[in-house]
Amino acid sequence: MSQAVLGGKANLEKAAVQRLERGSNPTLKTLIKVAHALEVPAAALLQFD
Repeated sequence: MSQAVLGGKANLEKAAVQRLERGSNPTLKTLIKVAHALEVPAAALLQFD
């Protein structure tokens, strides 16, 4: 999925998605938006196994 598509699904700017990929610390609200866009539980984005 491209950054633009994910941004659109999560209602985020493409630049916000780029910052996430570079390792910025998202707010809980942003994390939940991305999780919904990816159709996964937010907790799945926090697992570092």
